Amino acid sequence: MPTKVENIIIDQGSDFSYSFKILDNNGDPEDLSNHTANAVIKWYYTHSNNIPLTCNVSNGLIMISLTSNQTSNLSFYNNRALYDIKLHDSNANTSIRIREGVCFINKSVTT
Repeated sequence: MPTKVENIIIDQGSDFSYSFKILDNNGDPEDLSNHTANAVIKWYYTHSNNIPLTCNVSNGLIMISLTSNQTSNLSFYNNRALYDIKLHDSNANTSIRIREGVCFINKSVTT
């Protein structure tokens, strides 16, 4: 399964969640019952610091999220960073990068 590029937008100071549909070759929800996921945001690919996103995996969906406290502290050069999501199959003992893209931050005026 090739990595898909999908850009996301996070409103600073707000709870954030975003769901990705994971479909099989027939267009049906992928069985993710033995899978876990992890995702991070980085300023750039080789940056040493990262911001982990909470990941929830269910049948055919991966949801990433951050709390309002976490998004309040987001600050990136030009209000953009990079993210990716890796999906881990515990039965096959394999991992694949399932999504990647640019993470845009909408700055908040209200605190």
